[in-house]
Amino acid sequence: MLSEQLLEFLNMNYVLIARWAAIVIFIIGVVYQIWLKWVLRRPTAYMLKKVGRVSPLGYRVVTEFFRTFITNIALQLFIIRREPLRWFMHFFIFLGGVVFVFFHALPLMFGYSEWDLFISALKPTTWVYHYLFLGVILAGAMIAAIRRVYRSEAPEELDRYNLLPIILIAIMVISGLIAAIVLQELYNIPGWTAWELECFKILHLVAAYTALAVFPFTKFFHFFTRWIAIPVNLYLSYEPMEPQRVCKNCGRGFASEARMQELTSIVGELSEGWLLQY
Repeated sequence: MLSEQLLEFLNMNYVLIARWAAIVIFIIGVVYQIWLKWVLRRPTAYMLKKVGRVSPLGYRVVTEFFRTFITNIALQLFIIRREPLRWFMHFFIFLGGVVFVFFHALPLMFGYSEWDLFISALKPTTWVYHYLFLGVILAGAMIAAIRRVYRSEAPEELDRYNLLPIILIAIMVISGLIAAIVLQELYNIPGWTAWELECFKILHLVAAYTALAVFPFTKFFHFFTRWIAIPVNLYLSYEPMEPQRVCKNCGRGFASEARMQELTSIVGELSEGWLLQY
């Protein structure tokens, strides 16, 4: 009797179970990646401790925050200086992903599909935006796939690390299009059963929840790591305010004395017996 009730519950609530399982894995992964891999490390802890004393920086805290947010996080201009094509790839995936997460996925996940700003291909007021940002994210994914194919110097492990997000994006986009648009036409074609048509929706959900679960363990995690640029730039703002370490060759200051002492201490612990001099 209990097993039958459990089976009935699973059949009726498999989407709910998958959703919260993905959310739990996502939260655990984010906490693990941020806390254990960043905050508890000595360089990060030292930087955050210094950034916590923001009073000497005055108004520069606000200006540096907005400058970093616009240039490093929103527009990602640091990438375009390295390679313009890479910037298009990153920015298109970032822009399309943010729009679809906040204006499509999250409203659907939490039952706010009646929200005025909810974007859907079947909604008369937002279908244009749906296809516009769908094209943006598809363009970014195509550039990423092409770069992976022709980038022979990339390590094999790194390729696998980069490939999973591209595959998940492709599955989500294709299955989502079929579920939203093609599905309406397939219902009118004889031979298609309701279960076969529902498989497209299930595939879309599986891809979406899988992407959410593995988010912290793939390059999707860059969405969080980019924010570290704000405290890093605030940390660097302290440089002119502290005594400088002078280069022995040219006699010019190149970094603060406190920063170099901390760097020497940290690298010395990781040097495994090698003698490091600065």
